Amino acid sequence: MSTNLHKIFATDTQAEQEGREVEVTDGVHFRVRSQNSDRVRKWSSRRSKKNRKYLVGNGEIPIKVQDEDEISMVCEVLVVGWRGVKDAEGKDIAYSTEACRKLMTELPPLRRQIILLSALEETFRKEETEAIVGNSPTPSGQPTG
Repeated sequence: MSTNLHKIFATDTQAEQEGREVEVTDGVHFRVRSQNSDRVRKWSSRRSKKNRKYLVGNGEIPIKVQDEDEISMVCEVLVVGWRGVKDAEGKDIAYSTEACRKLMTELPPLRRQIILLSALEETFRKEETEAIVGNSPTPSGQPTG
């Protein structure tokens, strides 16, 4: 029996570049780019050059710098938007880079979840896109699929 690798591994390159909305918990959605996107790869390259000074010294990037890098990556290039995000008092938080930085600083596990989702190829599978489009409501409110 032959396995169709394209069906299993093909990704939606537009979603990788522009972002795919993923639900991180009930009613909370983040639109994230793939870590394989051009913007993320360029950001990573620039950050590697910036951090070279640590590697030449003692060979270790300080934890604080690693945390700052993660927050910057998540908020500058991975997260494109969100919906359903609320503060601790239940008030809606409008998406902005600054609001993202605050949230990712306060909630490191959420930050790690976003990084994980952006690295998973399943997040950007072509079949996922087709399933989402096929189940999208039409103007009449009925699913198309």
